[in-house]
Amino acid sequence: GEALAIIAAVLLGFAELPLTALQILWVNMITAVTLALSLAFEPPESDVMDRPPRHRGEPVLSAMFLWRIAFVSVILLIGTFGLFIWETEQGASIERARTIAVNTLIYFEIFYLFNSRYITAPVLNFEGLFGNKYVLIAVALLVVFQFGFTYLPPFQTLFGTTAIGLVDWLRIVAVASTGLFLVEAEKALFRHRHNGSGNGKKRRAERLRRLVGQDLTPFIGACIVALMLGLVVRIVRRQFGKCLHHRQLLGGEGIDVHLRQTRGE
Repeated sequence: GEALAIIAAVLLGFAELPLTALQILWVNMITAVTLALSLAFEPPESDVMDRPPRHRGEPVLSAMFLWRIAFVSVILLIGTFGLFIWETEQGASIERARTIAVNTLIYFEIFYLFNSRYITAPVLNFEGLFGNKYVLIAVALLVVFQFGFTYLPPFQTLFGTTAIGLVDWLRIVAVASTGLFLVEAEKALFRHRHNGSGNGKKRRAERLRRLVGQDLTPFIGACIVALMLGLVVRIVRRQFGKCLHHRQLLGGEGIDVHLRQTRGE
């Protein structure tokens, strides 16, 4: 998510990046020691023994997992980069915009942690949200760390952050929570396709394995192409708007003054 945000900012010609190198280091370090470790204590899913073994020629990162990575990365990009742009358009300082961007990215990862507990099973139930106490402990620790990252003066000096208000936190949580519901909707589509026909757990599991391993490759390619085309169109439109703006500023008598200055007259 943070990598896409940086790439998008560079391609779109932003003078200020949404995340600094130290902030990216903070995100990777703090999520690795909290969210990632909590999944080590995740109990196995109830239907794990009903799934057929993976074929020896099937890659570990199948088409479905590659799609899931791309899907979630785009969600994180839109939410994090979108709030960063919105803050800068509202006249906020770069420190405030970056503080909100970092916290949005962190909360996206918090919500996605719950999605990650099950590959295709729904998580919006009591067991899915509260079934692993280590996940809840990790989330609580991360929230405390983020408050320190945002409000403690030593962290503000080191990471270039600033204090934000309650409305900002509500906006961050509202935007970041969309990732949870979008991924759950994507899971529901997989389950609907998987359970559409056929009888028996083994037969359904085999169809799911084929779906996970093969069916989404063309769709992934189309999504990547569409994303790249969208970025190119946005870059062209942005640069064209800048040219028109400069032309208006230098129009009429301004052009003559500019020419005389360049000639030294």
